[in-house]
Order: sequence, then C-alpha cells, then structure tokens
Amino acid sequence: MKDIVKSEKTYWHPAFFGATKWELKENKDDLFFDSEYQLSHQALEMDLLVIKKDPSVVVKNEIGKLF
Repeated sequence: MKDIVKSEKTYWHPAFFGATKWELKENKDDLFFDSEYQLSHQALEMDLLVIKKDPSVVVKNEIGKLF
C-alpha cells in the first residue's frame, strides 16, 4: 500500500509582493502596487501589477528598470 503524501501549498505571493515593494521603495510614492490582479472574470490573474503613476518618473532600482 502506498503512503499518501499530503502536498502543502506554498503561498509565495505575499512574500513576492512584499519583496517587490521593498526593492522599489525609493519610488514608492510614484508607483501603484496591486497583489494578484485579476485579468478577467475567469481564474486568470497576474501575480503582481505595478503601475507608474507618472510616466516621466525614472525608477531608481535596477530591478525596477527592467520593468
């Protein structure tokens, strides 16, 4: 008889959201953060949505520049 292994779901979204906000803290007043933004009425969703409030703002963080 096989042992049944219970899989535990890892909730990494809050950590990812917090880490991203921390990395972009220099521009926190210039950015809008929304965790697990729903793209439609279906189950499809993004893990994180970051929007620059003012397009002329230069993001100072190296990771932020990639976006």
